[in-house]
Amino acid sequence: MITQEMLKKGYLGSNIFYPSIAHSDEIIDNYIYNLEDVFDKISNLYVTNFDKNINPIFLNFQKG
Repeated sequence: MITQEMLKKGYLGSNIFYPSIAHSDEIIDNYIYNLEDVFDKISNLYVTNFDKNINPIFLNFQKG
């Protein structure tokens, strides 16, 4: 569900984040802000009906 919700926010996110020197403080802060929003959503869904809010994700990554 983390990946699904982070994709909606424009991030290819998961439960692992690998920061690099190419990431500015603003980029990292925005990522954390959006991830906290996703965690809040998951927390609220866990209390209610989690299974009804998971959508299957099919991604096709190809080498260019």
